[in-house]
Amino acid sequence: MSKNQLSTEINGETQKFTPSLEMKSMPSRFMVSATLTKKVDPHLLQKAVDTITPRFSFIQVKEKRWLLSSSLIFDGHTPQVTPLSRQDRTVLYPKSTEPLSIIYTEDSIGITASHTLTDGHGVLDILKSLILTYHRLAGMKIPESNLILEPGSSSKQQETEDTFKTYYRQEIPSSKISGNAFHTTGRAIENHTIRYITGTIRIEDLKAKTETYKITITEYLAAVYLYALYRIQRKSSAKRTPIRLSIPVDLRKLYDSKTLRNFSLFIRPEIHTGLGSYDFSEIVHHVYHSMRFDLQKKNISSAIRSSLINHLYTWKLLHQRGEKNRGERLHSGTLSNLGKISLPEELSKSVSHFDFLLGPNRINPENCGLVGYDKEIHVNFTRTVEDPVVSREFFRLLVEQGIPVEIH
Repeated sequence: MSKNQLSTEINGETQKFTPSLEMKSMPSRFMVSATLTKKVDPHLLQKAVDTITPRFSFIQVKEKRWLLSSSLIFDGHTPQVTPLSRQDRTVLYPKSTEPLSIIYTEDSIGITASHTLTDGHGVLDILKSLILTYHRLAGMKIPESNLILEPGSSSKQQETEDTFKTYYRQEIPSSKISGNAFHTTGRAIENHTIRYITGTIRIEDLKAKTETYKITITEYLAAVYLYALYRIQRKSSAKRTPIRLSIPVDLRKLYDSKTLRNFSLFIRPEIHTGLGSYDFSEIVHHVYHSMRFDLQKKNISSAIRSSLINHLYTWKLLHQRGEKNRGERLHSGTLSNLGKISLPEELSKSVSHFDFLLGPNRINPENCGLVGYDKEIHVNFTRTVEDPVVSREFFRLLVEQGIPVEIH
């Protein structure tokens, strides 16, 4: 296997994986966390990590980097829990060679991960198993449930499958995106640090609005995001560069996959502001048709080929690295929705809410992660700049449309 074919060695077996190119200033990491109703006991949390790690052995890896590539090397270690520095809506990400880390604050348990290893779906499965085990060790009686992977159950071979490779088809054409997108700017904060702001919205309020447009919650909030960027562009820039969102899509249902590795791809609804002005209803209509077209299996298959082919040839890696993550320049921001999380009734009483923080970068300084739990959706905007330009406009638009938002 050549060096530009990235791999993971799990229990002695070498497996290829599809990486995400990362920027040195802000690695391609994200965080999913659960805020509990009681104070976290770090020692008990470590015991819970020790208990579940054999079930999810694919996380026992470290990342080794070369000039053009990197590999995940199985070393059999058990992740050690790390306190997270989180003050005044600021998170300091610790530097680590581990593509997955277990973190905690006074009242929350979370996982940070790199897309080289897994995605939001995979992290969520691990996190739910972790908080289940933690509460059982604390003495809580929680029966088995199909909502959570039991730490004592046997892992399945499909869970560590590189499903991108499985569904790669050489004979079909790659998908292509042309032209850089509009980007917001601002005064940068220090490397490996992100600021964030959270808006809490009642699910019933969102559903009442989406029913009037006959669209999904993700489609509606994508339209709000695009319209917020459109209003910012009209105020701040004479250029009418296309405004393009990047929306990760979990492909497991489409391909009936059980993998816990990364198996998500991006669809990119966009508006071309050089064509003229837009009102919100036009953007809603455009997002609705664009997202559903992109989610057709033939189009996704083309995107899979495009995603893989970029990492099979050294010259393409050189080209991408030379342009400092050109992929980031192709879109104006990211909107990622983990969906609504369900827990067994006995456990749900001990979890207040979930949060989903994406790792923004210097090119796209603000990104948005969505996660639902109980009756609310948490909208988490992360940024690498001081001024929350995009999130402020986004939440202002929601309020203008009659949707109450609690900011914290």
